[in-house]
Amino acid sequence: MEAALRGVKIDSAAPALFDLALNQIKPYAGGNDSIWSIHVLDIDDKHRLLLPVIEFVSIQGIEVEDEHGKVVQGGTWGTDQTPPYYVPIEKGWHLKNKGKVAFSVLFGVGETTLQFTDIRDMLWTFSIHVLQIVQSLENFALAELSRRAGSGK
Repeated sequence: MEAALRGVKIDSAAPALFDLALNQIKPYAGGNDSIWSIHVLDIDDKHRLLLPVIEFVSIQGIEVEDEHGKVVQGGTWGTDQTPPYYVPIEKGWHLKNKGKVAFSVLFGVGETTLQFTDIRDMLWTFSIHVLQIVQSLENFALAELSRRAGSGK
């Protein structure tokens, strides 16, 4: 990042902005992990991450009645099967309660440091870091306007 900013001469044109980006925002590996995680994802990954698809489901609370009137409760193993969900039952048994679908949102292996993080926690973390960056940039812009107004530029 430092080389990229120096390449477009941000270090000399706006040294305070250069310092803010490099030493406070830190959008690079080893800097701010949340911002770096967002950066390393390609556009499709960002859509899959921020608009997750349910990939792993099971059905819990199923109740069936056997041929002798005994009610058996249970559930299914997890699956990545897409709806509709089918559960085989013994011939002569009757479905008493179809149960409820339970799901988990899982993220695959990737470069993000937040893989396998609950989506709500991850989005909260991202929103806090983005808000901090926006506030830093706003404060920088206000300070720069004030400096220019004071110097007559």
